[in-house]
Amino acid sequence: MIIDMEHHAATPDMLAPGDSPSGLYCERYWDGPKMKIRSYQASSRVRERLEFMDAAGIDMAVLSTNPLTTLEQCRHWHDFALN
Repeated sequence: MIIDMEHHAATPDMLAPGDSPSGLYCERYWDGPKMKIRSYQASSRVRERLEFMDAAGIDMAVLSTNPLTTLEQCRHWHDFALN
């Protein structure tokens, strides 16, 4: 069994709108002296993630997300992850 232990997931409202210009779900970019990461809403498409996992032979993924600071945010992410 293959388990992906670092599988990040976020709700669409936590991500940059639309698809990335490069077609990647996540891009690194420089903002002054700091490198940052921008994830796009395309990365929240659960069906595409499952198709990727099947193609890569990944049986299970442990989901993680950006820090959630309120109970409302936790519930919102939980409900999204169940769908």
